[in-house]
Amino acid sequence: MLFLAAFGACFLGLVFGEDPVTLTLPIQYITENQQTLDRANDVHILIASLNCTSLVSASVDICAELPNNWKWKPERGVVYINVYDNLADTNDIAAAPVNAAGLMNPKTTKQIYLIPTSITTTSLELEFDHEMLVSLDVCVDPNRPAPHFQTSLIVEGGTLTQYLCDRLPCNVNSHNVKCSVETPLPVSTCDYQLQPGQPKSYIYLHAAGGEKNASGKYVTTFSVGVAMR
Repeated sequence: MLFLAAFGACFLGLVFGEDPVTLTLPIQYITENQQTLDRANDVHILIASLNCTSLVSASVDICAELPNNWKWKPERGVVYINVYDNLADTNDIAAAPVNAAGLMNPKTTKQIYLIPTSITTTSLELEFDHEMLVSLDVCVDPNRPAPHFQTSLIVEGGTLTQYLCDRLPCNVNSHNVKCSVETPLPVSTCDYQLQPGQPKSYIYLHAAGGEKNASGKYVTTFSVGVAMR
């Protein structure tokens, strides 16, 4: 089984209040399920769509995990990883891949698209009656059917409502709202199907309550996760 991930940046968000800030979140590309290579010389081509404005000049790291051979012992089976920046080069070893080991075999190749996901690495805070608008690069491959865009909200303290939009303006009363969670919950999800070629999606968050912090302000503490299915 092979688990592959590529990391880049970034999802951007802007808090509207007394102190505007910008959020930078990593994008992780993963296979939706663990992949199995059936035999020697079996090849899977895992494709990550990096056609996003926010990923221009960004670095990409590749990692693989073998759940049944986590020590990578050769006698238990290992994999070779070739990294290309052009799909047309994957069946041509002479194309000089960016980073390569082993040999591609086009007769047994299976193409699998990776799913972009993201999550805030630390908890965020939003003061009572303040709002946050998060702008998200969708990064959808134009050759794939439009996937569902899903957000996950984990509220650790206070109350928060969320509205998911396909374009601006994005707020409580906007006609662009595709999904909303108006009942404050500790964990909530919201999703809608993206349109072909849609470059961005937006999340509008509103702090409807909060817990008093050391500074005497009422704040909501939360984490945001994003995935495409």
